[in-house]
Amino acid sequence: MQAADWQKLWLGGFCAPGIYGSPVKAVDARPRPTLAQCLTLSSEEGANGQIERNGKFDSDHVIEQWSYYVGGRPVVIASNLEITRRQLLQTLGVVSREPVLLPANATHSLVEVVKEQGAKPHFAELDQHLALLNDQQCRVVWLQPPLGLPTQNSISAEVLVLDHGDSVPRNLPKADSIQRGPDVEIYGLRLSHDPHHAGSLLVFANEALYAQFLAKNKEVGPTVTARAAEQLQRLSTLVPAQEAALNFVWTGLQAAAGLPLIPVSTGSALPHGVAFRIPDEGSHSLFWSYVSRENTPVQWLPEVCPIHYATLSTYAASAANLERWMFVPVGPDDDGVVLKQAVLGVVKTAEYLGLRWRTDPVRAAQYAARLDEIYGPDHDAYRPAFPLPTHSDLEELFNLEDFLAQACSISSV
Repeated sequence: MQAADWQKLWLGGFCAPGIYGSPVKAVDARPRPTLAQCLTLSSEEGANGQIERNGKFDSDHVIEQWSYYVGGRPVVIASNLEITRRQLLQTLGVVSREPVLLPANATHSLVEVVKEQGAKPHFAELDQHLALLNDQQCRVVWLQPPLGLPTQNSISAEVLVLDHGDSVPRNLPKADSIQRGPDVEIYGLRLSHDPHHAGSLLVFANEALYAQFLAKNKEVGPTVTARAAEQLQRLSTLVPAQEAALNFVWTGLQAAAGLPLIPVSTGSALPHGVAFRIPDEGSHSLFWSYVSRENTPVQWLPEVCPIHYATLSTYAASAANLERWMFVPVGPDDDGVVLKQAVLGVVKTAEYLGLRWRTDPVRAAQYAARLDEIYGPDHDAYRPAFPLPTHSDLEELFNLEDFLAQACSISSV
């Protein structure tokens, strides 16, 4: 992929928003494979990745390789997420009616596993950055950021679990080179389309807890371990490709759209895409209506990870904060054309709704003035919905001749 001069990619007012018939991408365009689809092993895979020692499959060596991949931490491979979560709660000694702190948008499956163990889910509200507002004292805090996104929290607890069951781990630095983090991290391995055999990985920062877990639980069979070895081999190419695509889109949204973003370069899990926030001056429902009509891949986070119905009195504030977040899916096979289209769909919507460059009001003011010069004072291309500075001593940023060829869609890299 080639880098783009994102600030010059789109000059407003050239074509109408997709909701009025000029979408960035044709409605019949073939969708690209998502990260989840690319990661999931097919039924034919897994057999060629077996590691043998003295003619026998060596499960211990697979464990060693996974441990090395996550920075030398102790790891356990399990057959599926539900079993992993249940076994971990049992190892933690969660007693009947003991509160376990969960995010307000914890998945239904996680909440049900906690309840099955006799514990009582306590839900923490989400702030505007999707971090937990922890005002409850619980021995066990269970974080579950969606779609591989990094957690926005710095919570301290007696036991802190980070659940990335919907994503795989990145290649992590050595354990002694980073500060203390969660006591246990959980990842999905996507070894099968069948969730009962999809596999999961536990990564321990607490040696004592790791020993307790091993003492209480049996090892999985060689088939699961062999497929885990195959997946680890695949990650050596999938992860760098995904990270390159993520950085490409994140940079584009930051430079050309100017909306608040969640970082993608931090965190231990591999993100499925880039999350951006609708500023308070805008309508999230109107933004969703416009951006979804551009036919570029965008998701609304309340649809992906909705507020759990059991949050009762705390759901209103959390729901309002979650509703302002949208998500641009990114896949490791996406090329520059597809990624630019994804960025342009958000940029067009932000422009026509007056939210473009909310994070850079000076740039917004200069851009708005330039469009007034081009189209006259009565145009509808860009009317900032947020306060602008009255003057700027900075050098003029926009020259019409600097912009790339105007187009509603990206046809070449």
